[in-house]
Amino acid sequence: MAIQELWFRASGEVQVTWFPFEIYFDYWSDYTYDLQTGDLTITPTGGNYVPDDVEGAGTFKIEGNQLVLEDMWLGSPQNGMTPANCGHRFER
Repeated sequence: MAIQELWFRASGEVQVTWFPFEIYFDYWSDYTYDLQTGDLTITPTGGNYVPDDVEGAGTFKIEGNQLVLEDMWLGSPQNGMTPANCGHRFER
């Protein structure tokens, strides 16, 4: 079950949602990044559902119109049946 929405805000907040519905977000986080190294850290600060298995430190890169997150895991969805992985690929 893939994350359907990942919103990075200029304020330093990111919002994560598996099943988008109106203004619902599963959880929100603070984030920091380094353009030179590609380091990205996402730290959950609250939400409607905050997974226990978030591993928010890793790297990011842009490949075409995709955001690729490596060596990090934004958490398992509620009632998720698959084991955690260590990366994500989002397309705009």
